[in-house]
Amino acid sequence: MSYHNHCVISFLNESLSHLQQRMTGEGIGPPGEETEMGNTHCSPWQPTHEPTVGESKQPSTNEVKKAQEMHLNGVEMYYRGELQKQQLEHEKTRLENIKLQQRMENMGVHYRKFQEECKDYEKIKRDYMDLQKSMKDMDAHYKEELSKAHNECKSLQTKYADLKQRMATKICKDLESSGVGFEDLSDPCNESRLREMYDSMRIKDWPKLKRRFANMDVKERQQLYHNIVQMLKRLFDMANNDVQHSKEDLKKLFLPDQQQANEGKILQNLTAATHSLQVAFSLRSDTYYQDIVRPLIGEGCPEEERMMIIELAASFFKLMCLMLLHNPPMTPDWQETERPDLWTEERMFPPIIVVIKLVNDEDWSNPGDQ
Repeated sequence: MSYHNHCVISFLNESLSHLQQRMTGEGIGPPGEETEMGNTHCSPWQPTHEPTVGESKQPSTNEVKKAQEMHLNGVEMYYRGELQKQQLEHEKTRLENIKLQQRMENMGVHYRKFQEECKDYEKIKRDYMDLQKSMKDMDAHYKEELSKAHNECKSLQTKYADLKQRMATKICKDLESSGVGFEDLSDPCNESRLREMYDSMRIKDWPKLKRRFANMDVKERQQLYHNIVQMLKRLFDMANNDVQHSKEDLKKLFLPDQQQANEGKILQNLTAATHSLQVAFSLRSDTYYQDIVRPLIGEGCPEEERMMIIELAASFFKLMCLMLLHNPPMTPDWQETERPDLWTEERMFPPIIVVIKLVNDEDWSNPGDQ
């Protein structure tokens, strides 16, 4: 039995007890209706009129039963209504609790999903950090490998260039010529004549000029010789640039299409044109070459010695143009002038070497790069 039903039954028992007391003459009315004098007020469940003089104050049995029935019906209706209200409230509270429980369950589901997503996020974050660290390690590793490969490539290039230069110099010095078995004696620019011109400059012209400076101070004379060597190198660079520009013009004229570079007739015509250009350089007057080198000669020495230096420089410039246009090209071995143990006043003009074509070299390579 519920607590509510127990309260209703207790109230009904109290009401019956009060009615029985009223019937025995005790002045007790319905619950909660007592007065200070012990008398009761009128209630909805009892008669409201006072008995007359002729009537008996003791109610009849029917009246009592009727009053009891009316009282019980009223109490039943009242507490039935209260019970319905409480049931409605209880049902409302139950439904609210169900809704609240559902909301809590939904929140729990969402919270568990959120926890799982957080775990997934942490896992993804750790994977990302690991991947980032791995990428950094790989980047550092490949950078180190690339640097090693680059340094090794530079070392190999240096060794190859050194070997190439040493082999070309050794071959040229061993052969003392380009190895051509015969020459056209009518050619004013054949290799033998170019060598004779260079030897004449080295053996005759240079000693004649050197005697003009015999009375100079040793340090001043050494400085003058050094300046002359630097001037000769500069004249060689100028001649090399002029020759290369001329060769480029011939290539544009004879080889407009680079795919035809290996055709025999075109190469023969190009070689013949180069030789014609060499002859043209040889036929130019000495004044032409002297005007080119004059700006390079300072005015710090007497005019006669200065004019001798200009003539020597002009002859050297002309001879360098002819040697560079020769096939194969000829060039002084400037490395000898850069070695103090080999350089002397008598070796002001270094020996001539022939630029031999090595593997993968171009026929029209620049001798100044050797």
